[in-house]
Formats: sequence, structure tokens, C-alpha cells
Amino acid sequence: MTIFQGIALVWRNVDKKWTRIDMGYDNFLDVIYHNEKFFALMSTGVTVTVDSKSMTVSPVAGPLQIESVWVWSYLIKSSQDLFLIIKSWPFQIDPIEFKVYKLDEEKREWVEVMDGLEDSVFFVGDDASFSLSAEEFPGCKGNCVYFKGGPFEVTDCHPGTDGGIIDLKDGTVGGLSAFPGYSNIFWPRPTWVEK
Repeated sequence: MTIFQGIALVWRNVDKKWTRIDMGYDNFLDVIYHNEKFFALMSTGVTVTVDSKSMTVSPVAGPLQIESVWVWSYLIKSSQDLFLIIKSWPFQIDPIEFKVYKLDEEKREWVEVMDGLEDSVFFVGDDASFSLSAEEFPGCKGNCVYFKGGPFEVTDCHPGTDGGIIDLKDGTVGGLSAFPGYSNIFWPRPTWVEK
């Protein structure tokens, strides 16, 4: 399953072609495969599952109330859980705000994560999002979200300098320079990139 210009398409081996999932006026924002199902986030904020066999679309969770002009949403899985990360930038003069939610499928709702992610590290971006364990990847700070793009002053052109980190434990948000030692995963770049 993929999203192209807000349209969801599913490739099924049985059909040997891309099939469009039509949701009327609603656009798809993000999609992820989790627990043998496709989960998709709609522009209205509703989360749905898409059955790749029957092509049935079923709502999983209702929309969240987000009051902001600029909003970015990311679906990400970590272990057995599915998370939704909302990055909002109210008026481009206020600081960026992050909220992290975990899907409760039984209650059919997104529950805000208030106590952090412990060892997990989330990387979110427009092209892909993923999680990993800080314990398994030295140099990453656990309980943090690394993200690309933000209102941070860039003083050099090293990879990742336009990104930022939010520490979910204390709520600190800043450019990579605000977290000394934890930007080392971006610079110096690995030797295999040089070749």
C-alpha cells in the first residue's frame, strides 16, 4: 500500500495492478503496516484499517482535536504498539509542539503518551518513520523523537543540521546543537557514505 498525492493505492499480487481506495473527498496522509494490517491516517484525523484481501476500509480511531495552522502527522510502530506523532507549529512564530499518542484498539482511540517512551527512539520524516532501541544504538538518546525540519538556526551544512530533537521526558525541543553528543549519529558522516 502506498500514498500518491493523497490517494491510497494497493498492489495485490492476485490482480497484478494498483487498485485505488476511494474515500471521497478525504485524503490519506500516512500509511503503515502493523500487526498484519494496513493502518492509514486520513486528512480528517480519522485512522482506518484497510484489509488488503477484501479492500474493506474500517475506522479504528476518531479524529484528535488539534488547534494549529501547521500540522504534520506520522504513524510509527514500536514493538507491538502503534503510535501517532503530531508535530504542530501554531503560527510559525511559536515553538514547535509535539504530542505522541498510542493506539488503544479496544477503546478505538488514540491515548496521549504522558510518561515517555523509555528506551525507544523515534525518527520521523516525510518519506519514512521508524523506531529503534537506544540501548542497541549508542549515540541515540532514548525517550526522544528526532525529526527533520524546524525553526532552528543552521550554522553549518552538516547532514542533519536542519533537524531537531524533542526529549519527551522533560519536553525540551531544539535543534541538534541543543543536544550535545546526540547529534553524533549525523556527523561526522560514516565512512561508507564517503565512498
